[in-house]
Amino acid sequence: MMDKKLSEEHKRKIGLALKGRKKLPFSEEHIRHLRESHLGKKLSKEVCRKISLRMMGNKIGLGNKNRVGKHISDEQKEKIRFTHTGNTYRRGSHHTEETKRKMSIANLGRIGSEKQKAVMRARTGEKVWNWKGDKVSYRSLHKWVERQLGKPRCCEDCGDKSLSHRQYHWANISGLYKRVITDWRRLCVRCHKTYDKQQKLLKLNQEFDSSNNFNNSLG
Repeated sequence: MMDKKLSEEHKRKIGLALKGRKKLPFSEEHIRHLRESHLGKKLSKEVCRKISLRMMGNKIGLGNKNRVGKHISDEQKEKIRFTHTGNTYRRGSHHTEETKRKMSIANLGRIGSEKQKAVMRARTGEKVWNWKGDKVSYRSLHKWVERQLGKPRCCEDCGDKSLSHRQYHWANISGLYKRVITDWRRLCVRCHKTYDKQQKLLKLNQEFDSSNNFNNSLG
């Protein structure tokens, strides 16, 4: 039946015969028989090639042209999300280099729609699934500051603007490294090192003074 094609007239007659007929749900026994009958079977290379050719070029619905232009409702999305909750069948598995290469070729030259780009641009800050707030790493925090304030091109202490962009840093003022835009300033490498040393000495002096005050209160 794989190579046999139905004529348009034959398809039309089948469609008319099935029109208005309600699809009955399969029984558990029927589902079990279907599963067991297909268990272990593999498609031939020729069938896989035909499926691949049929799906090629279809960007929506995995080859199903009836899905083109249609969208999944919020209720259906919630059902899909609930179905996949706790699903760990892919955890720990990795794509092979050959699979990665095929995926790269398949997505080569694909350009997202303006709507999709707008959605991706909106997924920033707390809307991102892996948002960590103030528990972010040192490097990620500096990248966040660069996205908010841009890359520094001058030093606020010495006023030097002749260095390369890599020789200017965003220095944290309070030393707490929080997501506070006003707690950062532009410094060159030399001024940044000097500022950090001054902050460390200031912190040590404060700890020393607090320790002396505590001992004096006891004495």
